[in-house]
Amino acid sequence: MAERKRILIADDDANVRERLEAALSGEYDVSVADSVDAAIDAVRRTRPHLLALDGTIGGGTGAEGGALRLLRLARRARLRLKIIVITPRDDEDLAVSAFELGACDCYRRPVDPDDFAVLARRALRAQELEDAADALPTRLAGVERFESLVGTCPAMRDAFSAARKVASTDVCVMLVGERGTGKELIGRGIHHLGHRCDAPFVTVDPGATPDEFIEAEIFGGGNGTFGGAETVPGRLEQAHRGTLFLHSAERLSPHVQARLHAFVSSRGIERAGRRISVEADVRLIAAAEDDLEARVRAGTFSEDLYYDLGVVTIALPPLRERGEDIAILARDLLERYAEEHGRGIAGYTRSAVRAMMIHDWPGNIPEMENRVRRAVVMSGGRTISASDLGLDGEPELAGRTLGEAKDALEHEIVVDALVRAAGNVSRAARAIGVSRSTVYDLVRKYELDVSSFKALARRGRGARAQNDDPSSPRAGRRRGHGSRPSDIDSAEGGP
Repeated sequence: MAERKRILIADDDANVRERLEAALSGEYDVSVADSVDAAIDAVRRTRPHLLALDGTIGGGTGAEGGALRLLRLARRARLRLKIIVITPRDDEDLAVSAFELGACDCYRRPVDPDDFAVLARRALRAQELEDAADALPTRLAGVERFESLVGTCPAMRDAFSAARKVASTDVCVMLVGERGTGKELIGRGIHHLGHRCDAPFVTVDPGATPDEFIEAEIFGGGNGTFGGAETVPGRLEQAHRGTLFLHSAERLSPHVQARLHAFVSSRGIERAGRRISVEADVRLIAAAEDDLEARVRAGTFSEDLYYDLGVVTIALPPLRERGEDIAILARDLLERYAEEHGRGIAGYTRSAVRAMMIHDWPGNIPEMENRVRRAVVMSGGRTISASDLGLDGEPELAGRTLGEAKDALEHEIVVDALVRAAGNVSRAARAIGVSRSTVYDLVRKYELDVSSFKALARRGRGARAQNDDPSSPRAGRRRGHGSRPSDIDSAEGGP
């Protein structure tokens, strides 16, 4: 069970504390503080993941103000803590100072608990992704592997476990999953772990072979088949004593389905176009991209063959559903390709990791391999950025002027507000505490198309909306991370 996130609300306004606590307590463990000293004590005791900090707590917003004092302490103590500062509507200097001292966001009064809850979820999700990126080198040492696949998510662990169990047997196995999820790699792993490992592993793909040739390719041909060749062994014969891996089983014609069922029953082959009977001792591992059971019910796939091939069925999730395995696989590929091409690349930027985590990966593992290999070859730096991968990442602020950093942050905030408001400018303006005319000014400044945000909402595709807008956090894939133990007492007494 995932750890509930802890939020500390530090505000000397009792009404704000109560409203935020009511809005957040259903999803998080919430504690409150009404002064800077109480907040420091609560940070020591509860180790919160997120601090909602009143920018005017204790009076004053200048360099000696209570909020900025607490921000300096958190930075000195290197706390793994996200801080959202609640600022007066017209105090731009406080917001700038808060960002410079490490605040992840600023929220202008008046406080809307529902809007603040959205910011809180976003900040906590960002912390999870940063923790995942920081922990990659440590976790990679203990990651589970099967062939060249790596994984830690429950679905992949279950797949690896099932594959190892069936490897020592000769039963037919059905691997189900989208194209590019690693089905052939799992099939090769089963073959290599079994007693047939020294015999051939032969593949055939009905999806890549014209229908008129696939029967002869599987069962062999004669009397003119394949340009007049007298006898051509099929893939089943080539795999004798080994394994035949059948891609895209759902694309087999009814006639070929019937012949495969006959083969499983008799282990005998009659070559297409010529009645020559040949025995073949072959293990069958099949792969399908969709639900064959539904095809059986629809009458488009042989029920007999369905039960022949699916003695054991192993499901592989698409890459987008593998959580932190996305970052782990990406790091594994980076190390492999950097060594292969002799490039001294240290890793990914944090924005690159975030971009990979929210990308939908329609091409699954081959798409990631392509993007990472290209980035390794083309990148001229020590790290791989989101743009190197051809993905939209969160803005990198390091090395920018204050004006450039403010523009990048301003752009991110207004895009996020328009996404959450489904293109409604009035709602977006209320969410970020500005007028409608200000939002229109920002839309013109950054050449945004408001209608595109409305279209995203109509499609109802939250995951794809995040691909178009990397500032919007992707729901799900949660993993609990506690705050790193730090000594805030020593930080308070530091320089």
